[in-house]
Amino acid sequence: MLLADQEGTNLKIEEAIIDFIETVKELPRDELIYRLYLVTVTFNNLKIPWQRYDPNNPPANGEYLVSNGKEVDAAIMTRIYDMTWSIRDNSPIDGAVSVTHFAVINLPEGE
Repeated sequence: MLLADQEGTNLKIEEAIIDFIETVKELPRDELIYRLYLVTVTFNNLKIPWQRYDPNNPPANGEYLVSNGKEVDAAIMTRIYDMTWSIRDNSPIDGAVSVTHFAVINLPEGE
């Protein structure tokens, strides 16, 4: 199963799976079931940490994921002349005023 196509990521996942198997193969059945449950819960809880956008308290200048509650796109917060989102013209988000939520873009630097 591929979880990502970034260089080296699949190898790290395979290594983690092998390590997990080596760690749990001698465990009692109940302990193994509990550990598998923890892994499942962890994967199911990996979600984008959305924050409600408050025009009176906007985030710092920078690039973000933005949403109108139905669609998502990347946008730039610019607070030079006014506090607004710069969104590409063909975005599924209908202009800066329709942004309801944002999330910080955190790229895997240095990995």
